[in-house]
Amino acid sequence: MANIFNHRKVVKNIINIISLATPLSRASVLLGSVVFLWLFPTNKLQFLPIRSVYKMLFNISPYSTGMIRGLSKLLHGDFYGAYTMNNLSYLVLLVILLLIIRDVYYLARTKDFRI
Repeated sequence: MANIFNHRKVVKNIINIISLATPLSRASVLLGSVVFLWLFPTNKLQFLPIRSVYKMLFNISPYSTGMIRGLSKLLHGDFYGAYTMNNLSYLVLLVILLLIIRDVYYLARTKDFRI
């Protein structure tokens, strides 16, 4: 019986982390995403199987097309390549960095490390 409650607690913690409900989960997920994009080679991203679901299904090019590749190029220092992939990648990176800074400041000030 205790094993069932342990699984429920693990599932609840995973859902809380994925939902970005707390400053710790937001900072962890966003910082982990930025580090992953910084470490992953940008030239490997063009070989992903699906580039844009909306473009493939509806032939509509949404604003988010090329965002991951643009962020990756931006983190690798290719500013022109990031602009050609998606010119909004600069704004998205700024918002991500501001959210990380805000959450880390909150965590340092309050010492509230709940998931």
